[in-house]
Amino acid sequence: MIHDQAQLFQETLRERIQAFAPIAEKFLEDLISGKLEGASTALRAKYANLALARAGFGEIKNVNILSGQLTREDIEAIKLRATKAATDAGIIDTEFKELGD
Repeated sequence: MIHDQAQLFQETLRERIQAFAPIAEKFLEDLISGKLEGASTALRAKYANLALARAGFGEIKNVNILSGQLTREDIEAIKLRATKAATDAGIIDTEFKELGD
């Protein structure tokens, strides 16, 4: 019984949030675009940054760049491992022939 009530509450809450989402979205658009009087640039920038982060354009925190060179043997070994993995996974199910140089 308590579980059913909790589930009903959760479903009702989810529906209310989904119904409110367009209102919140419009408010944030107005805030970010400067249509709301009294909203500081810092506040607008903060929510613009949050919106970008939600869309996958978040701040880059840590970047590691690796550099190196692969020999022809390294590349061939990688190709063989990839082909074997694809064959084992059923992605490649036909024989193929390597083209010469």
